[in-house]
Amino acid sequence: MPTSTSTTVTGVTPGTSASVTLTESDPGPAPMVVGTTVTAADFGHLLPGRRDHGSRFCRTFSSPGDQIVDWANPRRRLPPGVADFHSFKDWPSDSVVVQWLTRQLDTMPASLLAGPPLLPELTVTDPDGYAPDTTTYDGLSVLLCWKHEGEPDCIAADIPIREWRRRHQLAYRTVRQHPNGRRVGYIPIQTGTWTEAKSAKGKAKGDWDPLSWWPGAGDYAGYDAYNLSDTTGEGAAGMYRDPVEFLTVPALLAAGSGRRLFLPELGVVRQGDPPEDGTHRAVWIRAVVAELRRVGAAGVAWWDAMGTGGRDFRLEDEPSRLAWREALAVPA
Repeated sequence: MPTSTSTTVTGVTPGTSASVTLTESDPGPAPMVVGTTVTAADFGHLLPGRRDHGSRFCRTFSSPGDQIVDWANPRRRLPPGVADFHSFKDWPSDSVVVQWLTRQLDTMPASLLAGPPLLPELTVTDPDGYAPDTTTYDGLSVLLCWKHEGEPDCIAADIPIREWRRRHQLAYRTVRQHPNGRRVGYIPIQTGTWTEAKSAKGKAKGDWDPLSWWPGAGDYAGYDAYNLSDTTGEGAAGMYRDPVEFLTVPALLAAGSGRRLFLPELGVVRQGDPPEDGTHRAVWIRAVVAELRRVGAAGVAWWDAMGTGGRDFRLEDEPSRLAWREALAVPA
C-alpha cells in the first residue's frame, strides 16, 4: 500500500508578522496490480493451492497467423473480474492491422465498457494527446500489445528499429483515438534476456541499453524479466540475482521512457542441482515484489508455466506458492 509522509515548511505571511505552516503530503508510489499467467483454460483451476487466486490479470496470446483472435476465443476466456492482457504478432500491413484493432475495439464486451474498470489503478497516459478527452477516464479493463519480446523477430526479419517504433506508435494511436480505447491500455513489451546480453549466436543483442528499442509509445514500459541463472552446481541461494541489480535495467527503461515500469512476465526456476525446495526462491520472490513496489512499478505477473528449453517456472512448491499468494494479497 502507498505510504504517506509529511513535510512542514514554516514561513511568514507577506505583510504580517504571523507565521504559517504548510504541510505537503507524499502519497508514495501508486498501487501495483499483480497477476498470474497460465493458459486461460487452466486459470482458476490450478492446484495445489489455487495459486492464481486473486490475480488481477492474465496474459493471453494470438499465435502468428491468427491475426487477433476474437473475445470469445477459448484462449481469451478468463474468469469474470480478471483482465485480459493480450498480445498479437502479425503485421501484414498498416491498414489491415488498423482494421483488426478497430474490430477488437468495436466488439468489446459491454461488461468491459459499462461496468466498473477491472484495473482502476491503471490509467491512460497519452503523452501525445491522441485521445479525445482523458478527463473522464476511470481506469483500464484490457491491456494490449503488438509483438511482445519482438526484438529478435524483427532482427531476423530485417525489420529496422525505426519500423518497430512506427508500428507501435500506429497501434497506440489507433487504440487511443477509438472511443472504447478509454478502457484499453497499450503496453509495448521488451525482452529482458535479449536486452541484458551483448551477443549470442552471431546476432546483436541489447548490450544492456533498454532505450535502444523503446518504441516511444505506450501507457507503461513493459519488460519481461527472467532470472536465468545456471541451475547446476552448488549454492542455490547465490544463483538468485540480487533484486536491486535484477531490476536495474528495467528501472532505467522506466526512467528514460517516462513511463511506469510493468513486468508482464516475471520468473525464475528453482536453482541448484538438484533444485532446492523453493525456500530460496520464495525469499527472492518477496524481495523482488518489494523492490518493484519501492520503484513504483505499475504491474507484474508471474509466468506460472513451462518456459523455453524445458525450464519449469511453475509455482508448485509450497514456499514459492505462498510467497506469490502474498504478492496477490491472498491469505495463505
